[in-house]
Amino acid sequence: MEGHVMIVTQFLEQLQLYWIWFGVATLLLLVEVFAGSFRFMAASVAALIVGVLSHFFPYVEFPVQLLFFGVIAAVLVWTSSFYLNARMKEVNRLREIVASKAYVGREVKLVGGIRNGFGSAHIDDVVWPVNGQDCPAGSQVKVVDMSGAKLIVEPLA
Repeated sequence: MEGHVMIVTQFLEQLQLYWIWFGVATLLLLVEVFAGSFRFMAASVAALIVGVLSHFFPYVEFPVQLLFFGVIAAVLVWTSSFYLNARMKEVNRLREIVASKAYVGREVKLVGGIRNGFGSAHIDDVVWPVNGQDCPAGSQVKVVDMSGAKLIVEPLA
């Protein structure tokens, strides 16, 4: 038993701290894959940064590295949350539009025309994919239905 403890102790003494940080970064990235909140992604990037710093500055003690990790992770999580919250408001607005079929009955102008049944229209600062009869760019069409994030349109006479 004592021999195993000695082997583990020797292994940990020879192990460079940056490998531990790279392992922590990998584990946090795996957690992010399942969580999908981007908070663990920010912490993973922080662990990666501390790992790189630990590689180039090996004399920095572990408690100091842990402090750096905490500060960097907090800053990255805080800044990413501002970006994500702003982005999620736009995504939620678009989801509400799709769910309520808010554009049905609206007349819109085609951006690139409709070819082979597929095209695009510009509505409220968003370019939407459209399906319908072939029409040239700039044509006025009426939205008759919404299928997911696609608008179903008919040309105006």
